[in-house]
Amino acid sequence: MGDILLSEGVMEQLGYTAQTLTDHARVVQSVYDMDEDAAMTGVCRVLAYGATANYPEPTPEEKVLQSDEDLHCFPEVHINQDQEKTRAQEWKILTDKLGEAARLRCSASF
Repeated sequence: MGDILLSEGVMEQLGYTAQTLTDHARVVQSVYDMDEDAAMTGVCRVLAYGATANYPEPTPEEKVLQSDEDLHCFPEVHINQDQEKTRAQEWKILTDKLGEAARLRCSASF
């Protein structure tokens, strides 16, 4: 099946169990040297290439913008906030939105 992973139940129904795989491997070669280099599979090749890929060095202009991009994509979250104050702010936003919807004469289904 190549690099496709299947559950044990599916493998057993296809006739592949741990014991039959071991028996077939023993027929091919009685002793396996685990230090031997094995042929690299497709997934291993992709992972090896990804680990060694060279990334271009960012320009000074990009380095200046990087912190702004990081803050935009991953904003700082302050965990130690006053919960009452936060709830009051959230409630105010909700009531403002409800008031805006009422001014626009939105129906309840809106």
